[in-house]
Amino acid sequence: MTLSDFRLREHETGLDVAQNVEQWAGHKVPAIIITGDTQPQQIEAIKNSPYQLMHKPIDTALLKRTLQALVQSSTHTDR
Repeated sequence: MTLSDFRLREHETGLDVAQNVEQWAGHKVPAIIITGDTQPQQIEAIKNSPYQLMHKPIDTALLKRTLQALVQSSTHTDR
């Protein structure tokens, strides 16, 4: 699983990281992209990806539930 902020250094994004992890692993890897960004094009890019979007500030209970759901769903698809 990948958990990443959207904006990273040197113009890299959390979407780049999630895609690189999948390429390295050779299969789909669940990811959560976290952002405080309000620019519509960045939000749309995440929404149009296969990854989960979460907005800052993060509600820890929601993050925990989301992580549990992603782990559970990836466990079911790996069988």
